[in-house]
Amino acid sequence: FIDLKNLEALFLNNNSLSEMNTKWFESLENLNTLILSNNFLNKILNQSFLNIHSLKSLVFNDNRIKIIEPLSFKSTFSL
Repeated sequence: FIDLKNLEALFLNNNSLSEMNTKWFESLENLNTLILSNNFLNKILNQSFLNIHSLKSLVFNDNRIKIIEPLSFKSTFSL
């Protein structure tokens, strides 16, 4: 998603994702909605949402999340 700096909403629901790469969202500085529901995510890594300062809505329902690392949401000021 590196060239999508103006993207405001991203729907990744129902994609059978089992993990997130911490670099996926780092250039999405205007993203305000991120939907990750209905996947197989089990861990949210530190700084997964680095530089997404305008994120207002984050949906993780229907995943298998067991671990949320302490700095996962460090830079998400609007949540």
